[in-house]
Amino acid sequence: MQPDGEPKLAGANITQLFVCMWPSDSAADVVKECKGFTASELRKKSPAILKKLPSRWTCSYFASTVGNLSAASIEHNIANQRGM
Repeated sequence: MQPDGEPKLAGANITQLFVCMWPSDSAADVVKECKGFTASELRKKSPAILKKLPSRWTCSYFASTVGNLSAASIEHNIANQRGM
C-alpha cells in the first residue's frame, strides 16, 4: 500500500508462506484457501483496490516440501531471499 492507502500496482510482488499442513492436504487447496481469504479481506478493507485490480492474485503458485529442515532454517532462507 502507498502512504495514502492506495494499492501499489507497479513492480513484482512475491508472497512467501511457510505453512505446516497434513500430508493428506493438497498444496493446491491450501494455496486456494490462502488466496481466497486474503483477496476477501483486501476487498473488505480497501474497496478502492477493486477499481484498479481485476484480480488480487495470479493463477500461478509454487509449492515445495522441505523434508527435515528446521523451521529456523526455512525462516532464515526466506529472510535472505527478501534481502533482510
